[in-house]
Amino acid sequence: MGFIAFMTDWGYTHYVAQAKAVIYRVYPQSEIIDITHNIPHFDIRAGMHILYRIHKDFPEGTVFLAVVDPGVGTQRKAIVGKFGEYYFVAPDNGIMSMILRDYPDAEVYSIENREYFYLKEPTYTFHGRDIFAPVAAHILRGVALDKFGSKVENPVMLDVFKPKWDGRHLKVEVAYVDDFGNVQLYLKDLPWDEKQYPQVWVRGFRAKLVKAYGDVPAGTMIFHRESSGFWELAVSGGNAGEALRVKSGDIIEIIPVD
Repeated sequence: MGFIAFMTDWGYTHYVAQAKAVIYRVYPQSEIIDITHNIPHFDIRAGMHILYRIHKDFPEGTVFLAVVDPGVGTQRKAIVGKFGEYYFVAPDNGIMSMILRDYPDAEVYSIENREYFYLKEPTYTFHGRDIFAPVAAHILRGVALDKFGSKVENPVMLDVFKPKWDGRHLKVEVAYVDDFGNVQLYLKDLPWDEKQYPQVWVRGFRAKLVKAYGDVPAGTMIFHRESSGFWELAVSGGNAGEALRVKSGDIIEIIPVD
């Protein structure tokens, strides 16, 4: 079995250490890789995008522990599943949506068996420690997924806006704004010839189509394909998210110009 890859919106808090402590209590041989704990608070859509774009870089057998959980303590399910050669433990709130679309035959189970909880009576506010963390560790120990609970037929799925092109205007969803202010988009392929239009117009800015941040002077807005294959808007040496005033889930319009 591989690593636990851990992602939350908990920031620089003691909650991260508490959850890790529980993992080590259950399975001291655990190896944990922190994806990030700085997902914007409560932003399930941002967590969904980050989880999707990074998961295939991890070794097979990795257990992804993804806790962005504004519905903690409510009737929302806790789920676990195997998707290809990867395992995922998360709240059933849509954070797994893009992964589920790539693995439509994956089996997903509800986490119900209190034998695998940290506290047999979990708190209402910290399922990351009481349920998700110990279950991730038990998966590393080799516990079969169907031991955790019953099968889930219809996990929660969030819609992702599909790019719309009318021959002049492209509407696209903002996936995530990272700490550099780079605005990552749900856009893999342009509907026009890159060579024909070397710039785009977006929210009052001209953005140049370039390959690298350093290809233009500092302060220049750029539009390019980033390392995971998605297109993004960025400012060389600056912050495109602040300039464009966008956040994950926003729909923006991009117009190619020559």
